[in-house]
Amino acid sequence: MNSPRAELRNELTAKLLPALRARGFAGADQIGGNRIFHDFRRPHGTATHVIILQLEKLGLPRFMLNLAIEPAGGFSEIIESGGTIVQGRVHPISRIRFKESLSLRQRLFGEIYDTPVSAVDHCLEMLPEIDAWWNDQRASANISVHETRYPGRASGMAPDPTRR
Repeated sequence: MNSPRAELRNELTAKLLPALRARGFAGADQIGGNRIFHDFRRPHGTATHVIILQLEKLGLPRFMLNLAIEPAGGFSEIIESGGTIVQGRVHPISRIRFKESLSLRQRLFGEIYDTPVSAVDHCLEMLPEIDAWWNDQRASANISVHETRYPGRASGMAPDPTRR
């Protein structure tokens, strides 16, 4: 019998990865082992669309998707010379961060939870919303937007993370 985390990795490999490949993303052939971050990239003009699949670091059966558009010179160019990186974070409404198990508080207050199968299926339903995000990087029903501004190394200042 597989653990819930192993079930989640299997579902992600079987369903999400083919859907990302069909959209032109390249990345891992499977979600396995103990890696927390799995990057998927596709070229788009002079930039690169980046999806980072982030698994829960404590080994729980949870995941989230982070979105970003990497410029031609890479993120390091923005950090070095200054600029803003806009990132999207996909989070389902009325779900617990694709969480499989419930705490006592969540059971008492009737919060909804997902099995690995339904969590991945729900994520697949959000792919059209993710596809739309690449055009304008605006917050939507299931995507929050965060900006990090970098002043550039010449200024000697640390980055100023600013959230919308």
